[in-house]
Amino acid sequence: MTTAEKPAGNAPPSKNKTPGVRLPSRLSEAARMDAPAALNLLGTSPEGLTEATAVERLEQFGPNEVSREKRHGAATRLYHAVRNPLVILLTVLAVISFYTAAQDHETSEFLGAWLMVAMVLLGVALRFIQEAKADSAAAKLKAMIKVTATVVRDGKAAEVPLQCLVPGDIVKLSAGDMIPGDVRVLTAKDLFIIQATLTGESLPVEKFDARESRENISPLEYANICFLGTSVESGTAQAVVVETGPRTYLGGIASSMTTQMVETNFDKGIKRFTYLMLTFMLVMVPAVFFINALSKSPSVVADDDIIKLPSLAGKLAAKSDPVSAYVSEQLDPATKAALASYEISPANAPGLGEMLVSNLNVIVSGPSIYNATRFKNVELQPETAARLKHPARHDFRLNRLLLQDAYPAELNQSGRHDWAGAFLFALAIAVGLTPEMLPMIVSVCLSKGALAMARKKVIVKRLNSIQNFGAMDVLCTDKTGTLTRDHVILEIHCDVFKNESDPVLLEAYLISYFQTGLKNVLDRAVLGDPEAQKKLCIDHYRKVDEIPFDFSRRMMSVIVETPEHEYQILTKGAPEAVFGRCTQFESGGEILPMEPILTGDLIQEYNDLSADGFRVLAVASRTLDKRAAYSKADESELILKGYIAFLDPPKESAGQAIAALQHNGVAVKVLTGDNDLVTRKVCKDVGLDTGKVLLGSAVENMSDQQLGEAVETTQVFARLSPTHKKRIVEALRHNGHVVGFMGDGINDAPALRAADVGLSVDNAVDIAKESADMILLEKNLMVLEEGVLEGRKVFVNILKYIRMGASSNFGNMFSVLGASAFLPFQPMLPIQILSNNLLYDCSQVAIPTDNVNVNLISKPLPWDMGEITRFILFIGPVSSIFDYTTFFVMLYLFHCWAPSGAALFHTGWFVESLMTQTLIIHVIRTRQIPFIQARASTALTITTVVIMAISAWLPYSPLASMLGLVPLPGLFWPILFLTLLCYVVLTQLVKMWLIRKKWL
Repeated sequence: MTTAEKPAGNAPPSKNKTPGVRLPSRLSEAARMDAPAALNLLGTSPEGLTEATAVERLEQFGPNEVSREKRHGAATRLYHAVRNPLVILLTVLAVISFYTAAQDHETSEFLGAWLMVAMVLLGVALRFIQEAKADSAAAKLKAMIKVTATVVRDGKAAEVPLQCLVPGDIVKLSAGDMIPGDVRVLTAKDLFIIQATLTGESLPVEKFDARESRENISPLEYANICFLGTSVESGTAQAVVVETGPRTYLGGIASSMTTQMVETNFDKGIKRFTYLMLTFMLVMVPAVFFINALSKSPSVVADDDIIKLPSLAGKLAAKSDPVSAYVSEQLDPATKAALASYEISPANAPGLGEMLVSNLNVIVSGPSIYNATRFKNVELQPETAARLKHPARHDFRLNRLLLQDAYPAELNQSGRHDWAGAFLFALAIAVGLTPEMLPMIVSVCLSKGALAMARKKVIVKRLNSIQNFGAMDVLCTDKTGTLTRDHVILEIHCDVFKNESDPVLLEAYLISYFQTGLKNVLDRAVLGDPEAQKKLCIDHYRKVDEIPFDFSRRMMSVIVETPEHEYQILTKGAPEAVFGRCTQFESGGEILPMEPILTGDLIQEYNDLSADGFRVLAVASRTLDKRAAYSKADESELILKGYIAFLDPPKESAGQAIAALQHNGVAVKVLTGDNDLVTRKVCKDVGLDTGKVLLGSAVENMSDQQLGEAVETTQVFARLSPTHKKRIVEALRHNGHVVGFMGDGINDAPALRAADVGLSVDNAVDIAKESADMILLEKNLMVLEEGVLEGRKVFVNILKYIRMGASSNFGNMFSVLGASAFLPFQPMLPIQILSNNLLYDCSQVAIPTDNVNVNLISKPLPWDMGEITRFILFIGPVSSIFDYTTFFVMLYLFHCWAPSGAALFHTGWFVESLMTQTLIIHVIRTRQIPFIQARASTALTITTVVIMAISAWLPYSPLASMLGLVPLPGLFWPILFLTLLCYVVLTQLVKMWLIRKKWL
């Protein structure tokens, strides 16, 4: 695994900076050489490679294609989906449940097993589908470069498929061409490159052929290097291909995109909770198994324990010995009559065996049958003798041992330990502790959130991202196309002292309108300006001549005939270049000389605009004589009219959205590849602090530890490469933040993948949309706030189930362990545990529909296992208190100590356990007083009432015998009501105490 593949936040910060997408060393070397040396480095010449050499290099370097993500087959994706520990656990328990259900022929056990199967299938299917969607990310990059390039080989230019380019090829570039590889410019004329998707710069960047001599700059700032994935805005050039395919800068980004998605905050939280539940099971299930197996020796007489019925019936009927005489006297009249009939003919008493079993169990559950005279002639086994020597209270096994010693040939010998019964009980406990509804609750909550987001025109590609969105406390966002419109506009047209000037707008419009050739982004901004279209009429202007732009002059001019039939030269260009051609300037309708004392002030006005982040051009003009032709010499003695300033402005909703996010506890940081001046301007306009701006060149030289410290105190980052953005996101995540990233360009894709939640916008490039977890279909960024709140609602409802399940399981652990230790029988039958668990799970199905209090979503909600642990430790034992009160009510008030009272005990705890678990969700779901200050949704209230009603009905229902339940005494119900009331009050008091301690 490479460093780029390691999920952020899993290791301590290294002392060195993290490697990522780096500029190939040969490209850096070529940038710092002059053109002949670069050609020599690449083994080529101005005439290009020979065809034979090109074929050899194509075989050596491979096709000019960026790295593609390995497409996983269905089997691999299925493996990834089923290796979740909760899925594996549920599958194993389901298999065992099916086996035991088949052995016992119990319908309820089959229902529990099928429920677990359904949960497994739902969770696996969702994961499988989500992973299938992620397979096409790098394929989008490949689709971008299915074009040809003009290549010089053997001294001749020809169109060659892009895939066939090799290092050393000479390529010709012109307006509209895609850069076919990472190339070093050899010759250039007015070459402007659009690299916004790679760097975030909203305006085209000019490239030159001179060698790069600047130090400590980002590789993307090299003035003589053009990168694969960018395109030519205007001008022409000849360049040599230095790197192709996966060795290009874009190829490095694509390679980083093929790594596995990072484990997000939500994924980690679910995994930690799952392992917490597994820990409970690893502690509780073996303990329950051994306690029950070792402490609960079988005491009942089973249906198949009478192995010689005729012999036993004969002894009892004849009262052949003192024990038989005693036992015969204890039989009920019906059994005595059946014995008499059996003596005449066995056919007369077909049910005698069942009747004897029932009567013998009554004897076993009663007082001790031992009497020295009665058992004088009975050979007592060692266990029987030991128990007689050290009698214990409620030792019902002693009577069972005395009977089997008295009838060694007629009754089966009872095993000392009931391993099978203990195993089935422990298995039922394991199923009860398993949060099998968690995948369903999570999926339904997230799906409900996704539907809510879809109604707000936000597509959720990855369901888990909804909770991450709610937990997010830092949102990192790109600037160009995300906060801004990605559309350069004419923002200012002013005179030399920055006063709005319509004459300047007119002259700028005329220049852009009449110039020939490909109009650049600034010309389009002038021509598309709504104010110009509304105010200006140029029908009576006529173009006379044009002086094109060139690099040496850094300006261009058109000569027009005005409606007054005057001839004027209109010039625009770089202010410092135009200043040198001006002798006068216009201000307030007056023409004033460009005296040295004023020139400094004029330059300062221009510098102020540039410092505010505007791209500034100067406009100048003068009147000329009519003549046949005009030349560059006419660009002299001009009158400086003013400036036009351009900007990619923020979206209308950007400032409001950022303010709303900050109000809801989400810090916003801007990460852009654009220059710091433009970035400061945009960030200031949307209300961000621009006091400290960290540049990519500084990030490049920082260790991970230094960067981790810097990201905490910086809001704005500029001139960043894709690797810088990714490192910043990883540094924030390593510091414990839940990080969102919003971007729209190729350069944003690695950071989108590295973040806990990736967001993209409607006008993003395909690769950014593929890398994102959510896509905003509308330009209104206010959906960010709505999405954050929706994510928090989803998590609050998931947390309700988690708190319920964890605290209930922890409480049950105390209750079952304690009851197993002192009860002479199992606290509840396995089938009752499964039924209780099934009904309880059904009561939780409506949690995704529950209402969420506003005070619960006012701040980020990350996973906090410490808070969950505190909740478990304090709320869980509260349920155990009332379990134990129920135990003692059943044992001492309703006299359930004897095995004959076990069914009544089981029924009492079954009803109390189910009702308390079902009701307590209404306390746990809110920080307020339940039922009074905060009420659950209608659906959750209905499920609560229905399940509690079912629990009260079951002991009297036709299903009672199948579940091992019996009718409860009338006194039980007022005691249960009091128990429920006390439980709700005590839980509320503990909860409020935790809140006051700020532990919840």
